[in-house]
Amino acid sequence: MSTADIVTGQFVHISQSVAGVGDRIVARLIDYALLFAYSLGSYYFYMKFFNYNAGIPEAVSVIVFFVIILPVIFYSFLCEAFNHGQSVGKRVMHLRVVCADGSQPTMGALFLRWILQLVDVWFYGLGILFIAFSRHHQRIGDIAAGTLVINTEGYKKVDIPLSYFDYAREDYRPHYPGAARLSSGQAEVIARAIEGAMLNPKSQGARLEVLARKVSNVIGAQPQPPDVRSFLETVLHDYEHYAAEIV
Repeated sequence: MSTADIVTGQFVHISQSVAGVGDRIVARLIDYALLFAYSLGSYYFYMKFFNYNAGIPEAVSVIVFFVIILPVIFYSFLCEAFNHGQSVGKRVMHLRVVCADGSQPTMGALFLRWILQLVDVWFYGLGILFIAFSRHHQRIGDIAAGTLVINTEGYKKVDIPLSYFDYAREDYRPHYPGAARLSSGQAEVIARAIEGAMLNPKSQGARLEVLARKVSNVIGAQPQPPDVRSFLETVLHDYEHYAAEIV
């Protein structure tokens, strides 16, 4: 089973089991069965009460017709937008749509994903080929929207060192106010560099020095003793402290 290991903007390491093509096909078939039952029931309802022979004005019949078919057209978008990334089929199969960084997709991402179903589903099953052979089993809509379909049963958070949470102490006071200017991407680079230095101290020393100079320019503060890695760790903790205050 393919997995996607990511680090969120809050530096929580997450291991996600990406849904395979088989599970996604079954989930879609469940959705199609549900939509077929709805469409069939709606058809009999419409023909009985709103056809032209029932004495209903044509304009009313047309409006009712479009109201009935709108849930079919927007089914997947509405479900994923208002049901935590799950349609009925995905819920049954324990699947969910998430962003590639593990966060909840935005309306814009889900809308783009929905629009591209026209290519993925109806263009000779092109989406199935992408799901089967892409690294994270993404169809074209997923790639464009930056989303994944994961198996929620395989979702787990991975423990990280307690030192990452030094900023969470009640008495913690930031050392570098400029750390608040860092972006989540820059903070992630710092976190990865520190992790790499812990694994390979000798080979990563020069890289940390270069990174420390760049970070000091961004936050407007010079590295303080005892060493470069301690400086970067402190900056990272300060950033996390300020980020937690915003949340």
